[in-house]
Amino acid sequence: MTRTIMIAFVLLSSYSCKKHELKNEKEILIGNWEWIFTEKEYGWCDNMDFEVTLNQESENYTCSINFEKKGYVSFYLNGVLENKYRVVFKHFIPVPNNFDYQAIIYLNNNKENTIGLQVTDDTLSVGSFPISVEDGCGFAKNYFIRE
Repeated sequence: MTRTIMIAFVLLSSYSCKKHELKNEKEILIGNWEWIFTEKEYGWCDNMDFEVTLNQESENYTCSINFEKKGYVSFYLNGVLENKYRVVFKHFIPVPNNFDYQAIIYLNNNKENTIGLQVTDDTLSVGSFPISVEDGCGFAKNYFIRE
């Protein structure tokens, strides 16, 4: 009986590791993405509207994102790994605009730790890395290109 339980555990573990692999249309994400610039608007809560474009030169750092086929995403700052998470999609859908797909991803299946993104073959737009608007009084769109 113990052997049966152990075999069942191994099979379930193997299955759960594969269910969030980047397959089919999600393969568009696989690879390294380098941060190019960010469009940031803020000040909305104070009835103001400020806009700024930020980049590697203005911020004095580099950032990149790496999506693995196995369903992991890694975030790098100045070439150093900052965080690595399991990718769990809330949704991944085609969109009728300048991007091919948009997605909401739960990092490590945590609904409190999400990223929203839009992607084409060569461009990735992410809402929260490396720059975000923490107070909810604006937004930031961070643009990456495929390396």
